[in-house]
Amino acid sequence: PQNGTNGTVTELFSRENRTIDLKEDKNGQVDYKELNVIKSVRKGETIAEITLPTAATDGIQVTGETVKGTDGQYPKIHCGKNTSVSADRTKIIADIDGEIFFEDGKFCVKKQLVIEQDIDSSIGNIDFPGDLIIRGNVKEGFTVKAEGDLEIKGYVEAATLKANGNITIEQGVNGGQSGLIDAGGSVKCQYLQY
Repeated sequence: PQNGTNGTVTELFSRENRTIDLKEDKNGQVDYKELNVIKSVRKGETIAEITLPTAATDGIQVTGETVKGTDGQYPKIHCGKNTSVSADRTKIIADIDGEIFFEDGKFCVKKQLVIEQDIDSSIGNIDFPGDLIIRGNVKEGFTVKAEGDLEIKGYVEAATLKANGNITIEQGVNGGQSGLIDAGGSVKCQYLQY
């Protein structure tokens, strides 16, 4: 008999949360503001691919009797919050748009992203498909985009802010002649300068 092979899982995202992932363009240039620290996914996007197990092939004894093989096993799948297995059982997919992260042995997706620090060269530009809260400042030359609401607890230097929803800045904005604020809803802040 030929035993079947067990199914496997191939993860398409790193298990390391918020690590730098620099990308080269076609000319070999790297934009050091595009650090890809925040791993965003869209609803229905594949997080991991599942290879299905194979069935066994029976053998025959010299007496002519059938000898059963052992079928391969479906791999153990652990879906985290806002993830699920596709209907054909060949993928783990995101159930919502948001940030993907690895926690307690599972990939999870959260709709709201909270950054506990300044947006600077340690985080890079952000393009997030949900609501975004920044508990620090947005430094000069960086771009922050959110498809939901954008809330900044600090101040904004000459940066680009774009949101499909509202933008709230608890302190103010010093645009330095090059700042840009583009909101689908309302903009609230203490002051706007230059």
